[in-house]
Amino acid sequence: MTGNELKITMMKLFSTLSYITNLLVTKSVGILVLSILLYYFSYSLGLGQPYNFSELMLWLGQLPEHSKTTVLTSIITISGFLIAFNISSESQKKQLMSQMKIEACNDIESFFNKVSRNITSANIYAKHLVEIANYINNEADEDTIQFHLKTIIEETKKYHFLRQEIQEQAVEVHRFQGKYSIIFASSWGVIKKLETAVEAFCELTEKTWFNTPILRFNDPDIKNKYLRQVDIEKCNNYINAYENNFGVINGATGSLRGGMLGSITGLNLSLIINLLKIDAK
Repeated sequence: MTGNELKITMMKLFSTLSYITNLLVTKSVGILVLSILLYYFSYSLGLGQPYNFSELMLWLGQLPEHSKTTVLTSIITISGFLIAFNISSESQKKQLMSQMKIEACNDIESFFNKVSRNITSANIYAKHLVEIANYINNEADEDTIQFHLKTIIEETKKYHFLRQEIQEQAVEVHRFQGKYSIIFASSWGVIKKLETAVEAFCELTEKTWFNTPILRFNDPDIKNKYLRQVDIEKCNNYINAYENNFGVINGATGSLRGGMLGSITGLNLSLIINLLKIDAK
């Protein structure tokens, strides 16, 4: 076993033991289970032999009336306090977790909305490059060709900034797993959906490095230079990657939000009816 594998194994063991310990000492059910275990194994642990239920009732019956009242009142008071404290504590934890989930969902939605806009703009630019090449190869109207060549010169400058922003987003997208790892791990399937969206986005990002034309509008050989500089195959590769991954990105992030917010809203009649209205396509 390598050092890295040993660290992972120890981390898993520590996490499991921490969860069991936390369950036994902080949850009502865990405290009940721990109390029962201590009751049955108290003699083996050297704590003496505790009363069974009949012996406890017999002991209670032998107490004076005022002692019985004191014991019963104390039991009721302590039990009520524990129940109220547990309900209040659980409510606060759920509220805090809900706020953290909403924050994470909003952060992811805002980020991937920008991603969707950027990759769509890049797709429009790539299609324009292919369209102009088709105009030139098919010997379209000269005014049409010149108009599109003039337009693409301006669009190319914008695309360079756009591609840089997409590359920065491809690096930034990985921060979500570190920033919200605990929150994602608390909901089933969320991490897998995020990984699907990130993988699709990174695959698309790799295709943005198609050649862009560097032209002067008054160049008499502008059409031939355009055809030499533009790689139609790489442009089509990006267009195909966009068509294959755009839906995957939006679907995965939408499903991610639904999985996290669903635990907050819960099931209700309106949700069930709307789900039943969805048609399989």
